[in-house]
Amino acid sequence: MPISGRPDFLPESEFYNALDSILPGESFVSLGGAVKSRIYLTRLEMAGAEEMHAYSTSDKRFYDYLEYEPFKTLEDTSAYLKKLIDIEGSVDGRTSIGWFVRTSRDQKIVGSARLVNIDYKRQSVSWGYGLEPSLWGQGYVQELQRILLDYVFNTLRLNRLHGTALCSNKLTISTLQSIGMKEEGVHRQAMRNFRGEYLDSWAYSMLYDDYKSSKAYISPSLGLEELKSVENCTTEASIIRGKVSKFFTEYGDIEHEVEFSSLPFWDSLKQMEMVIFLETEFQVNLTLNQVIELKSIQAVTEVIANAS
Repeated sequence: MPISGRPDFLPESEFYNALDSILPGESFVSLGGAVKSRIYLTRLEMAGAEEMHAYSTSDKRFYDYLEYEPFKTLEDTSAYLKKLIDIEGSVDGRTSIGWFVRTSRDQKIVGSARLVNIDYKRQSVSWGYGLEPSLWGQGYVQELQRILLDYVFNTLRLNRLHGTALCSNKLTISTLQSIGMKEEGVHRQAMRNFRGEYLDSWAYSMLYDDYKSSKAYISPSLGLEELKSVENCTTEASIIRGKVSKFFTEYGDIEHEVEFSSLPFWDSLKQMEMVIFLETEFQVNLTLNQVIELKSIQAVTEVIANAS
């Protein structure tokens, strides 16, 4: 029986060196700035404590699905940040590593991302990330996911990425499913928040083979012109999404992969109102088949891009 799993993993010394010396998304930046992203990552450092405190306390929604109590003071945030940095330990055998997420426009820290449970022997890892709520619903989460997936599967050449999310966090679960994560089941009362409540978590994973067939896949052999093409498509999609999002302004931020049918305010009348809005905004005539495809903001973006 053939052995399944990714065969081209990095030698152990090369793996830990890459983990320590290469930043997620660095493969894009190394192309002379030809391929741009709205965000980039830098290593965690205590100098970023004030900005971390600012983004993590700017909106109470940030803590809705976290297990720890909201930070109240800069000292709380600094102590937490120091803990994250300290547990990274030495390079060889490292089991966790973290980065700040910064905006390319002004280098402002707007979130963080981490890899944890790094297991070289099993070629697997877990991830976690958080962005300030003001950026929700604008495609930043998907951009961060793409950067991290490229890092896990193309740079570190790992075979498995896995994680959990609270079962009540429907928006995050929808986002994870939309990028190709596979459900592994529900862990009963596996999480416990700062109020002492036990909560069920939704387990998911992605294998390298899943990644290669997902819409988030970026081939490690892409040339500069191909990467520019990816960037141009992303820019066009961002413009379309921005216009589409105007229709949903009164309902707050909605993740782009969330299906409209799961939204409490959605019905057939709202669907037709959106169709009229789209045809007026983009000066297009949508066919019945195209209307049927309008299941999420991401799907609307793709339909409009092909109809324009």
